[in-house]
Amino acid sequence: MESQLRVNRLVIAGYFTVWFFIGIFIVKDYGVTWDEPIMRLLGLVGLKYVNEIFGSPFVIPISNQIEDFSTFINHEYGSLFEIILAGAEFAFIKPFVFDHLQMDSSAYYLRHIITWLVFWISSIFFYKLVRLRINSVFICLLGTSIYILSPRIFADSFYNSKDTIFLAFFVINTYTLALLFSKFTYKNAFFHGMSTGFLISIRLMGIISVALSLAFIFIYVLFAAERTALKKNILIIGTYLTAACIFMYMLWPFLWEAPFSRFFEALRLMAHFVRQQSPMLYRGEFINREQIPWHYIPVWLLITIPPFYLGLGYVGGVVVIYNFIKKFIQKNVVKIHFIDLYTIASLLLPIAAIIIAHSIIYDGWRHLFYLYVFIAYLATLGGYFIIKAFPKKLAIYPKMAWAAALLFYVALIIKMHPQQQVYFTMFNKFPQTAYELDYWGQSYKQSLEWLCKNSDKDTIKIAYIRIGNQPMTMNKRILPEKDRDRIVFKPSLRESDYYITNYKFVDHDLLKGIHMDISDSLDKEIYTIAPLGYKINTVFSVKK
Repeated sequence: MESQLRVNRLVIAGYFTVWFFIGIFIVKDYGVTWDEPIMRLLGLVGLKYVNEIFGSPFVIPISNQIEDFSTFINHEYGSLFEIILAGAEFAFIKPFVFDHLQMDSSAYYLRHIITWLVFWISSIFFYKLVRLRINSVFICLLGTSIYILSPRIFADSFYNSKDTIFLAFFVINTYTLALLFSKFTYKNAFFHGMSTGFLISIRLMGIISVALSLAFIFIYVLFAAERTALKKNILIIGTYLTAACIFMYMLWPFLWEAPFSRFFEALRLMAHFVRQQSPMLYRGEFINREQIPWHYIPVWLLITIPPFYLGLGYVGGVVVIYNFIKKFIQKNVVKIHFIDLYTIASLLLPIAAIIIAHSIIYDGWRHLFYLYVFIAYLATLGGYFIIKAFPKKLAIYPKMAWAAALLFYVALIIKMHPQQQVYFTMFNKFPQTAYELDYWGQSYKQSLEWLCKNSDKDTIKIAYIRIGNQPMTMNKRILPEKDRDRIVFKPSLRESDYYITNYKFVDHDLLKGIHMDISDSLDKEIYTIAPLGYKINTVFSVKK
């Protein structure tokens, strides 16, 4: 028994160590995304504000260039993680004297490393979450691989400091709730409250966790907890809510001056959030962000999450509901796994709420990446239930099939590297003309690197004529200095030798072969990034 425990610990440690070094090794392969400068500015604004609140204990050399918190357009955002990133930049990148909107490569890479490390830590918590439910190290590691190896989530885990960080903290929050269900104690209630405070201070949408946690905690107390400990259970619930409120207030600077009024202001802004008016591509047509069809989210989930994972998740969900009905009829409520039901509710109810309320969602389903913890959890349960259905002697076969499927997605991720963010399933054969592809423009890094390597020109003149070209300017900053010095952006094609596009907005017509304002000026495609066969970024030479 002791030797088996030792082997298990070595396997677990080896698994997460390998994953750690893979991430560290490939983090520099990913480019800069459209939102990173504004998110960095949010962190600097927050850092300046926190510094001033505490009497300016340290000097920020560029403080006079940073906008005041009160006038900053995004000041109501949950800024905890961005403040952490800004603080890390201040602490580890010296001298801290460059302009706050003009990051150099070290600042970008520091952001990416920390973002990825948080996701890596969340994968450990995901393992711990499923381990509370499943007494098998091997199956739990297979389930953790589902969490890690969804191509779009994999890519975003390196640079998306908003959506994947929110997902990471939702994993931790779900784990602390599972702990509370396993042992209904003050200690676990406090930890769940603390994780909830962190979650909301990352993004206000974390308030969903409070509503659903309370609902299931009350159901647990009424039906499954000890009837003789009602007063104690109520105090435990109070501990959870108190800890959540305290940590939310402590970690969200926006609330410090007027906690109640500003909290409700943030809720109002979240409910009616409209900050981008540009249309988005969906099923081959550009649609208004305020009039998305009801099937927008279900379709995006279907075409961008590996079918194997969805299939396992469906099995897991069906079996969970069946077991619940069976135990409820038998009045065996004590044996109900409340965390299983919580994951189903947390997955389905937000989607239903968005459909009913016509909420504004864009860029695919990235705002709902946090739902992936519930999909991965149910998929893990689905695989577990399938394995349990086999006789013990034959259980090795579904385990091998599961492992083989995961190896397929490992190969797919390697093949698409570093553009896994545009993964589509086999259900969609022609995504390049139907859906948003590289909407954040991180593919520009790969095109710029290729051009610097293959152009014999001392000065590489690239046209910067569309708003969609903006991420190109950001990705220039993370190139080696010798390459940065060669690249010059020009305001017209006539002055340029090259044009690079990720087919955003009006440039999408280039994919359809439609004649447009720049068609006669473009010569030929000299380099194209086309993971899985569909174009996401192209370098054109310009006619002379």
